[in-house]
Amino acid sequence: MRTIRGVVIHTVKGLRLWAGARWAGSHAKDLGTRKAGRPVRGSTAGTNTLQPACLASRKQGQSGMVPEPEGQDRVTMNETASTRSGVGQRSVPIDKLGAVRCNSRMPVVLLGCGAFNPPHALHVKMFDIAKEALERTDKYSVVGAYMSPVSDGYTKPGLLSAEHRIRMCKLAAEHSSIVMVDRWEADQPSWTRTRVVLNSLRERIAQATGGRVAPRVMLVCGSDLIETFKVPGLWEAQDLESFVFDHGIVCISRCGYDAEPTLRSIPALNQRSRSGNGNSKGGEEKRVHVVENDVLSDLSSTKIREALRERQPVSGLVTPAVEVYIDQNGLYR
Repeated sequence: MRTIRGVVIHTVKGLRLWAGARWAGSHAKDLGTRKAGRPVRGSTAGTNTLQPACLASRKQGQSGMVPEPEGQDRVTMNETASTRSGVGQRSVPIDKLGAVRCNSRMPVVLLGCGAFNPPHALHVKMFDIAKEALERTDKYSVVGAYMSPVSDGYTKPGLLSAEHRIRMCKLAAEHSSIVMVDRWEADQPSWTRTRVVLNSLRERIAQATGGRVAPRVMLVCGSDLIETFKVPGLWEAQDLESFVFDHGIVCISRCGYDAEPTLRSIPALNQRSRSGNGNSKGGEEKRVHVVENDVLSDLSSTKIREALRERQPVSGLVTPAVEVYIDQNGLYR
């Protein structure tokens, strides 16, 4: 692990990605773009400080957490619960969430947002890479991961219905031990800010476990998405601050995109990093974990759609189950 000007860089050597990393760039608009009549993501004020639930539960007045019974050092989540927070009600699947132990490691849930039109091989693989990188720091314990398809309300040209995309995501993740599909964002009547999705997921998981588990929800993306942070009008400053300081980002590197100088170039992030919140170090650490990747690959959902329209094979680019689903339903023809 190495730190460069407040950015935590975790190098994972020897990782060979068998599918491409063209994810965040192709879906940057799904995460934060400004379009006519659409608000810029990140305008929702306020983000709670995220702590391990086993620590927060022992402090009075924090998030309504309840202490663990004596002699119990873990909470196993194996059910589905509904939410009363956010826009509308929607259950969150937690059947693959692992045990959360009351130790020094912060429990983390990974979140990947995007169109998933269709979900390709690397969409699931990225979560495994992010989990390995975080847990090698001995600071975090990844207990689960979620794919969150964008709503039909986004009205992106060529966007397949949410129902088809949700089903394909579930098929893509069916053999993963940690990846689930959260349809809360997809079920919203209109486009939803990424920060709202992050907060909603955290609150619903906490509710599903009776307030005993409130994991940090980290955004998983490619380094090309980080590059969009400096595009004028694409993201609001408080949106980026929420990602970088309050939630955290696990960024899978791509050739030609360097997250560290991009983050240094954003005034709002630098100001908060310098001023901090009163701690003795004089500033807050950017919670951006860059996982270095030694193979350039350029797989994208766009290229898969193009191949399907041209009747070209997509075996190996999507999982076999997704390929069968696409063929059976005549999608992207």
